Amino acid sequence: MSILFYNSDEEKELALLGKNEWSQRLNGEIETELVPYTTFYFAEDKHQKYYLKRFKKATEILRSYYPTHEDFVHSTLVARLNGFAKGYGTLATLKKEIKEEWKLDEEETDNILRLLKEIKW
Repeated sequence: MSILFYNSDEEKELALLGKNEWSQRLNGEIETELVPYTTFYFAEDKHQKYYLKRFKKATEILRSYYPTHEDFVHSTLVARLNGFAKGYGTLATLKKEIKEEWKLDEEETDNILRLLKEIKW
């Protein structure tokens, strides 16, 4: 389940506008819950990157690149691949996003793209 925390009425309004816009674009309900931020607790390990963990080989490869639990759980790439494993997006759009939006240096971009090539879905 996805959740978005907001800190102010302004953030809540922006979040609602974005949620409504995506609902219209996708012609369906966005189930992301909007909640005022008070305290945040990380999910238990068994729930972290739940969909990605179904792909054992992919998880092993990513854990070699992100060796600590914290690195793995907090990685943007791992989070995006978890969404991909659930069925959101394509590898082509993810690669484009990495190249054009992540603002990484060339070496890091190449390393991540090389890592993606190693993973067999």
